[in-house]
Amino acid sequence: MNEPVSPTTIMEIPDENLYNDLRIEDLSYAARVGFDIVKERLGKETITPAVCISQFFSFDTFDPNFTAIFALAIVMLIRKKDSLNEIEDGTFEKIYNYIVTYYDNNT
Repeated sequence: MNEPVSPTTIMEIPDENLYNDLRIEDLSYAARVGFDIVKERLGKETITPAVCISQFFSFDTFDPNFTAIFALAIVMLIRKKDSLNEIEDGTFEKIYNYIVTYYDNNT
């Protein structure tokens, strides 16, 4: 979760069952927007999945860019699915469900 991700690697979204059947193209576009927002806020060119998820939970839920930050958090989480499940089976699903529930409750 602390491995930095660059602007080009954000485009590599695995084919997963995504939130509410979003098209990968839509999620990818929103995640790129979110990535740029987080980069600008932090003043960095690369950011880690852990930082992206942290930014999601600290982001103003009334900000129109909240959905872009959500998309970024989901994409970053999906990229770490295997390593998360190595910690304990089901870890990815628990975090994924928590993020989705938080988003649903705040939109």
